[in-house]
Amino acid sequence: MKKPLRTTQKNLLHPDKEGLLYAFRGGFGLEKESLRIMKEDGTISKRDHPFGNHPLFSRDFAESQLEIITPVTGSAAELHAVILEMTDEALQRLDALGETLHPSSNPPAYDPDGIRIAHFTGPDSGKEEYRRYLLANYGLSRMLLSGIHFNYSYDDSYPHFLGTTPDKLYLKAAVWAYRYSWLIVYLTGASPETRRDGAKPRYASVRCGEEGYWNSFLPVLDFSDVSAYYESIDRYVRDGSLYSASELYLPVRLKARPDSASESHAGRIDHIELRMLDLNPFEKAGIALKDLEFLHLFLIWCSLLPDHLPDSMEQEDAIYNMKQAALFDDSRVFIREGAEEVPIREAALSVLTEIEDVFKALGRSDVLPVTAFQQEKLLSDGGRYAHKVYTSVDLSADLSDNTNEANTETKGEIVCRSARELL
Repeated sequence: MKKPLRTTQKNLLHPDKEGLLYAFRGGFGLEKESLRIMKEDGTISKRDHPFGNHPLFSRDFAESQLEIITPVTGSAAELHAVILEMTDEALQRLDALGETLHPSSNPPAYDPDGIRIAHFTGPDSGKEEYRRYLLANYGLSRMLLSGIHFNYSYDDSYPHFLGTTPDKLYLKAAVWAYRYSWLIVYLTGASPETRRDGAKPRYASVRCGEEGYWNSFLPVLDFSDVSAYYESIDRYVRDGSLYSASELYLPVRLKARPDSASESHAGRIDHIELRMLDLNPFEKAGIALKDLEFLHLFLIWCSLLPDHLPDSMEQEDAIYNMKQAALFDDSRVFIREGAEEVPIREAALSVLTEIEDVFKALGRSDVLPVTAFQQEKLLSDGGRYAHKVYTSVDLSADLSDNTNEANTETKGEIVCRSARELL
């Protein structure tokens, strides 16, 4: 396969440079999961969800697992401000109940008998049935892993500028985002587990590692067109491999527009979802602004790469690479690129340089601090979030009483546990 940067140049030479403004517009959204814990002792709350049926303050799998769903915003900066404001709102309400939000993707130590799955009644009762299915098939420890999903829709005029259709653009972007999902995990993994033997963690991100939330088999998808894409998912639902399309546990999803008959119904694609983000315990919002900005640049870059249909081996390699990127000690981690295996740090810096060169060619040197922020994580010792968490952060810290700066200086024992240790 050709190196992405060489083939990208065709798009960079587009005569309508003003049209490239469309690339930097779009719709931005987040879904952020966090466990509610008691301020007094850091244990998971056993109380009912305190936000009623509020559509933006929902629950994920557990009754104690708050899911904050932002409205669609017009930029990464606006999105960051909104998720921070909504987190503050949630923390204020929880504070009155003696609760707060656990800042890690990994749960604190817990009593399995004290955990309830999310309770739904009436027309939503099927949601509870689905969660019982997940509990039986994936186990409680995986159910309690929390994270962030980043949703992005390209500007409506952008596909036309590129000479393509919205569906084809999203399919291409999904192919490349899937292939390079390992890069996002490597740069944002922030949930190392504590080990009872005192050894260093195995994972930088438990939820994205081998013990994380994965299907029991690797679903192979067809990216040739939108109908084939959804049909390749529906096939697994029909043969019983998946309960529904919602059980597709891959790092990237393409979501159909709301007026489609169902999530897996073939129709115009509404947005792309990146599902591989850990909660960042250094940030009250759960994610840094520069990381949100990088996700945007990453998806622009993916949109400028050549059309490509990955075969089953390439899709298998993408998941292998992502699980490798989730490891804590990266000194022996290699990324598969076809027949080659490249040290992960070298591979990551190479891709970041390619992304940086693309935006230089687009005349957008103003975004280079965003890529430099990612490069610095890899060029400085202990620069990755997981290493900072391991050495300095008390994950039982009360977010409602600490600023981001205060949290980074807190010393203490990490209270998270690996999925294996919680079984």
